[in-house]
Amino acid sequence: MKEQLELLFSDVSVVPEQYPLKNPRKTIYYIMIALQIFFVILIITSDLIKSKIEFIIGVDFFKSINENKMVSICLTYFIGIFIGQIIYNTGAFEVFCDDKLIWSTIEKNGIKPSLKTIIQLVKNVE
Repeated sequence: MKEQLELLFSDVSVVPEQYPLKNPRKTIYYIMIALQIFFVILIITSDLIKSKIEFIIGVDFFKSINENKMVSICLTYFIGIFIGQIIYNTGAFEVFCDDKLIWSTIEKNGIKPSLKTIIQLVKNVE
């Protein structure tokens, strides 16, 4: 929508906004962060808990994690960031025409209009 509006109208700008997360997405996001921290701690302390969890995870998998701790921590971190962004992205945006706000999904409680609606609002401003 951003590209289409900015191509049609030179004085229109579409700005992404962070819309506050609501439950259950907020809860899922916090659980995701907690799991990420748990797995990093698990990787760091793998030498200490090896005998207790080796039968659950498997010897080969556990050995590869233990030999490549830094890679495992980085992979856990980046996968967590990726999944967290998917959960946290609400798709909220604001549309401005000549620095005048004509639509805000934040003010409209997350309602996302069609392209046709936005075009009509821009034409009414001009």
